[in-house]
Amino acid sequence: RHRVPEEFYDTVKDPNCLTNLIDIPEHKAEIAAMKATLEAWMVTATDPMLEAFQNLSDRETVEKVILKTYGIPKKKRKKK
Repeated sequence: RHRVPEEFYDTVKDPNCLTNLIDIPEHKAEIAAMKATLEAWMVTATDPMLEAFQNLSDRETVEKVILKTYGIPKKKRKKK
């Protein structure tokens, strides 16, 4: 199962995080401010996932950064 690229929840009203508010217009300014804070921290920390964060809508770039950062995924072992 895959998650969506971005999620934003009201954990007070929705503690189980069932309703993703990322596309609700009333939250755009808060989300933008939080993204800017996160990106600034990623730059300061020399986070290897910065390029992926800056290109969330480009799945190919995100996949390349993940592969470069974490390497080729290991195959899962079958359960006995």
